[in-house]
Amino acid sequence: MKKICFVKYDMQVPGGGERVCANLANALSDKCEVHVVSICSESDESFYHLDEVVNYRVLMHGSCRIREIFLKGVRLLKEYIKENDIDMVFAVGVSVNPFVMFAVKGTACKAISCEHGTCLGEFENDLSQRICRRIGAHFADMVLTVTPTDAEAYIEKYNLNPERVTSIYNWIDDSLLSEQSSYNPSSKIILSASRIVPVKGIENMIEVSKRLKEEFPDWQWRIYGDGDAEYVKTLQNEIDKNDL
Repeated sequence: MKKICFVKYDMQVPGGGERVCANLANALSDKCEVHVVSICSESDESFYHLDEVVNYRVLMHGSCRIREIFLKGVRLLKEYIKENDIDMVFAVGVSVNPFVMFAVKGTACKAISCEHGTCLGEFENDLSQRICRRIGAHFADMVLTVTPTDAEAYIEKYNLNPERVTSIYNWIDDSLLSEQSSYNPSSKIILSASRIVPVKGIENMIEVSKRLKEEFPDWQWRIYGDGDAEYVKTLQNEIDKNDL
């Protein structure tokens, strides 16, 4: 049985990447020996449910900054990979690329970089993320993106062999589909749910809503989520300024 390990920076965070990580771990646990590792977390529990057969480990406890714990994190992850004879590691999200790519050096373990953002244009404006993304692109055995468009962008931007890059869409949990209510085709409400942080580009929704209001003034756009307080304040000011 193959031994696989999903690595996330902190599985206590209620984000999309963490949800995908947990869902994948649970879904594959009847086919592989599955491990999930948090580099650093204040809790020993994952925010999203992990089945009992999934092995979960937090390498370091507390609130950690990457540059302060990088070397220790690499050492602990390498030890975990060796102790558990891991065959393949999935770096879920570009922020853990450096930890995974350095940890697998000198082992037979394969490394997969799983991109859950995008390397396209204005959404790649954070220097640390660009560095982490480039490390994954050049040192991972395989790069996974969420969309074919991003896969093509990786190949072109980092001059990668197309055979090293592929895309797999995020799926919808069957339990969510079974709980959905019937659709009202006459509804004039647009609903968005997301972490309210800059990388999600909520300001773009506001720009679109300005145009929508001109042609369809009776429509509403409702955005739900938690996130960065300052960013939320900036968005609310823009909404109020434009009477949206």
